[in-house]
Amino acid sequence: MEKNFNIEQHKLFSGLSNDQLSQVEKLLQVRNYKPDEIICQEGDRATDAYIIIDGKANVSKQKENSENTYDIVTLSSGAIIGEISFINRICHSATVKAITPVTIFTLSCDKLDALKNDKDSETQLIYYKIIENIASELCRRITYTNQILIDMMHSKKIEEDIRNAKMSMFAGFWSM
Repeated sequence: MEKNFNIEQHKLFSGLSNDQLSQVEKLLQVRNYKPDEIICQEGDRATDAYIIIDGKANVSKQKENSENTYDIVTLSSGAIIGEISFINRICHSATVKAITPVTIFTLSCDKLDALKNDKDSETQLIYYKIIENIASELCRRITYTNQILIDMMHSKKIEEDIRNAKMSMFAGFWSM
């Protein structure tokens, strides 16, 4: 385990007992990435979820049917990467690239499935708690994204109101 990073304090493992956390620690692998190295590529098959232990990474997304790519967010220590693909077993929905040297924990889909399929109900509980924690994080992000969307829509409405007011003033000027 990397020093200065306690998985028991990470939201992905919230609600797990010490014994369960010990079991999870055995499933995690450490990987290191150099600056500009891709951690996961949009469109590639997802096999792992990632937790940034140290460093910063940039998330970017390509506009559908376009070559335009947009930076979405910069992630740092504690951030979860690949959780959408991890749950849905779909291709990565964005590209994540290291900005600085990045150290991450990976949790493979196969190892998570092994928890789910284990006959021991305590082990299965680990799987369901991790999925519940991922769902909770995704809900938090959706709520945040909805607020950004509302703020953008409100800003656009104000712009339209100003434009309409200017047009009314302009039309009124010419009708004199």
